[in-house]
Amino acid sequence: MACGGEGRLAELGDLDALQAHGQLRILIPQVSGVDGLPRQVDLFDLERDLADSLARGLGLEPVWIVVEERSALIEELVAGHGDLIAANLTVTPERAERIAFSRPITRVREQVVSRNDGPSLRRVEDLEGRSVVVRRSSSFWGTVSSLVADHPGIELVEAPENLDTEEILYRVSTGEYDITVADDRLVSDALGYMPGLMVGFSLTEERPIAWGVRPGAPMLLSAIDSFLSTVHFQALDSMYSGDLSEIKRRGVLRVLTRNSAATYFVWRGELVGFEYDLAKAFASRHGLSLEIVVPPTRAALLTWLRQGKGDIVA
Repeated sequence: MACGGEGRLAELGDLDALQAHGQLRILIPQVSGVDGLPRQVDLFDLERDLADSLARGLGLEPVWIVVEERSALIEELVAGHGDLIAANLTVTPERAERIAFSRPITRVREQVVSRNDGPSLRRVEDLEGRSVVVRRSSSFWGTVSSLVADHPGIELVEAPENLDTEEILYRVSTGEYDITVADDRLVSDALGYMPGLMVGFSLTEERPIAWGVRPGAPMLLSAIDSFLSTVHFQALDSMYSGDLSEIKRRGVLRVLTRNSAATYFVWRGELVGFEYDLAKAFASRHGLSLEIVVPPTRAALLTWLRQGKGDIVA
């Protein structure tokens, strides 16, 4: 993954301006992490693979701009130092006032997490007298702040902005931090290799995770939404192995593929490609909607097919 210093040049244009430069600058947060901490292939990796596929489908070279502090991601985007934020970003009203968001990549719930050698946390009152550590720039800060307004016994502690959520969870597991709040998908992965953690209760209903785009780039946002509309993000969780009759019952044909000129790509905001057009015509003939499933690597195509994460490989 290359990190481009050339991305510091300000560019506030839309898709046509980016195509003139030949680059899509993707803002990502710096991962702090602990040496030897097992990293899971999760939404972070999926976002980066998808952003890479999007860029190449638009005929652009992906340039990765690593931002040291997550609090600066939106500022960098608005200032024209990047074109897209791919950072597991929760859509909040406050953020939506500053930037535009793509269609959701997934949805998450925010959960309370503590060490498993302490008392169970089942309700907000159980947080009285405890300290909750989150980054101020995170959506979790606003969630916990609203709790503190009604429960002043909860201590809200600001975590350093250069710590990612996984690192904060690790510090809770070691006892350095008392309690934190994190998205359920990340918590689920962390439980597999941080045995000291315990999940309490959910603080929110499902909230969308999406990509951030400058408000003045409607063509880029349209191209991104067109791209995302065909990608089946639940492929990691949905595994079916039935024949055509079951596919018709579900109403969806899942096509495993990789982005290329021979399969599918985005052209002026529209999805095109020889195999994409064939699959779309086949799906239409059988009354099915089409979902494009993009594994993180080409080698995973047949593996995912055998696992039931797609119906055909193109």
